[in-house]
This record gives sequence, structure tokens and C-alpha cells, in this order.
Amino acid sequence: HVLERPQGVRGLILSSAPVSVTRWIDDAAMLRAALPPSVQATLTSHERGGFFTCPEYLGAVAEFYRRHLCRLMPWPDCLERTMAGLSAEVYTAMWGPSEFGPVAGALRTWEMARRLPEVAVPTLVTVGRFDEASPAHMAELAAGIPGAELAVFEHSSHLAFLEEEEPYLARLRSYLAKVDPQ
Repeated sequence: HVLERPQGVRGLILSSAPVSVTRWIDDAAMLRAALPPSVQATLTSHERGGFFTCPEYLGAVAEFYRRHLCRLMPWPDCLERTMAGLSAEVYTAMWGPSEFGPVAGALRTWEMARRLPEVAVPTLVTVGRFDEASPAHMAELAAGIPGAELAVFEHSSHLAFLEEEEPYLARLRSYLAKVDPQ
């Protein structure tokens, strides 16, 4: 736990990490409102009925993911494997049945804004321009941590490390050389 200042930690990289579940859900609502009306209607009707595993609902969520999780087409094999092996049971326990809330799982009260000043190691915050973790949300995260740096990847969504692999790795190498100049 980085707030306990573990020995040997020289830096921290936070990639699209939410400061607040409330803010994350607000951002998701804004992005959802920009989806085509038919996709929004599918999401709403299925959520009202509790039909979260219905193929039609999952297809509407997939449209959101194509815009805000990974914009590469087709998705890389590593992401396909991840999504295929994702445990719905664990996701639901942590978050709830819907990407869009309300968050009913263990993370429902995740609010870290007041603790950000306690982070006492150099920090890099990364985000994609089209990320479900909005650049504004990640700018707030970076602003809350003393001396933190923000890197926005202009052609990416949530998975900038896949969508802009070389620029992402170059930025990480630069940051790591600064915090651990061996």
C-alpha cells in the first residue's frame, strides 16, 4: 500500500485509475449520453429489467467498449483472452452488474481524493483522450498528488498501453529513468 511508504518504492504509475467511484460513474454517464440513441435505449431497457447478461445488452456495452476501452479493430489477442477469461462473479462482487452503475459491489465507496496528498513518491498518471477515465478526472488525480505528472495519449482510450504502445512505453521509460536513474 503506497500510502504506508513501503521501503524501496521509488515511484508510482497510475494508468486510468479512478480517484472516485462517484466521478467515474458521472464520467460514464456523460460518455454514455454520446452513444447512438438506439444503444442508449438498449442499455436502459435491459438495466431496468435486470437483464445484464442478455446478448443484446452485452452488444450495447461492447459499443461503449469500442469507443472508450480499446479503439483498435480488431482487438489484440491479449485483450480478447482477458475479456474471455474475465470472471463475471468477481467483477460483480467488486463493481456490480453494470459498467454504468449504480456501483453495488465492494468498490461502491471508493473515494480517495482526500488521501492523494499523502502519496509521497514521484507519480506518473496516464490516460487516453477517449478513455472511460476522463482526462479531466485523471488531471484531478495528478493535481492531488504533490509533484505528479500527467500524460495524455491523444489517440487512445482506456488501454493506451495497447493502442499507442510505443509512445506509452517511451513515456514510461522516460519516467522510470528519472525516478530510478541507474
